[in-house]
Amino acid sequence: LDDSEVVYTNALWTLTEFTVPEDAVSLGDLRHMTYLRSLTMTKQDLTDVEVLSSLQQLQTLAIYDSRVTNQNLLTIAALPNLTSLTLSDCSVSSIDALTDAQDLTYLDLSDNSIQNIQVLSSMSLLEELNMSQNALTSTTVISGLRNLKTLNVSSNSLGDIAALGACGSLQWLDVSKNNLAGLGALDNLRELTYLSASNNSLTDVSVLGKCPSITYLDLSNNLLTQIDVISQMPNLLELNISGNSIAALPTLSEKHSLVTLNAENNLLTDISVLGVLDSLNNVYITNNAVADISVLAGCHNLVRIHAYGNPIPMDIAQPLIDMGIVVQYDPTIAANATEPT
Repeated sequence: LDDSEVVYTNALWTLTEFTVPEDAVSLGDLRHMTYLRSLTMTKQDLTDVEVLSSLQQLQTLAIYDSRVTNQNLLTIAALPNLTSLTLSDCSVSSIDALTDAQDLTYLDLSDNSIQNIQVLSSMSLLEELNMSQNALTSTTVISGLRNLKTLNVSSNSLGDIAALGACGSLQWLDVSKNNLAGLGALDNLRELTYLSASNNSLTDVSVLGKCPSITYLDLSNNLLTQIDVISQMPNLLELNISGNSIAALPTLSEKHSLVTLNAENNLLTDISVLGVLDSLNNVYITNNAVADISVLAGCHNLVRIHAYGNPIPMDIAQPLIDMGIVVQYDPTIAANATEPT
């Protein structure tokens, strides 16, 4: 809303969605947008955010990279029709002032410095919650949000997520980049389809055998030495176990639906169990010790194999290449390994 432009008030009355230009010098004209349903702001000076109190029809408010004060939060919480709120990278350390925002179904508070989230206990309607990149040490309060379907608590300081077992409606969960040694009571999350638990200290993920609906699973960069649980997960489509110490893959069957496997940077020497997976499209096994990939010729939908850092001889890779499969490997590794010393 540039003061150098002429804006007619009756034109503002008809707006239902608006994104404030980053170079706006004032938010004052927002008071004329009384029918606004959705408002987005980035890098704004919110000293006059009281103007928001006139937006009684506002349902969605998204504020990015702006300093939001406690008084701002009180004004926002008082909006009677607000159901979706984003305050990302807004220098927020306390959200106690959001007590009255009880009708929210979507809340994004990512990239702040929030530790105390007790106020969330009054937001029983929440279906999506993003608390990534904060200072959380507990998920106890979140366990009371029984309507929650999507939860992102990545990049916090969580050592335990057992409380999340009470969130039986969860379908999408990201707990990556925390301090987790286990996955707690996730066996109760029967509707979970997406789980990212990368960059933790996991040593045992057997609990996932009771999560039959998972289709996407990221366990990369943990302390795993075996991944036998995936034999109990036939609905898996994408699996990332890169950056662990896994020496063998479990027996799989043609009932498994795996499309993409990333097992880079492990200790694998044999991938013959993959030969029964007709659904397989992409295999990433860079930096293992696999010499024979010929079994993958039986994967009729295979598109590419990333296998740098493995001792695969040319006569093993060439038949797959002749089938039209992209095989990325370095034949000199195998050749050098067979040269007499």
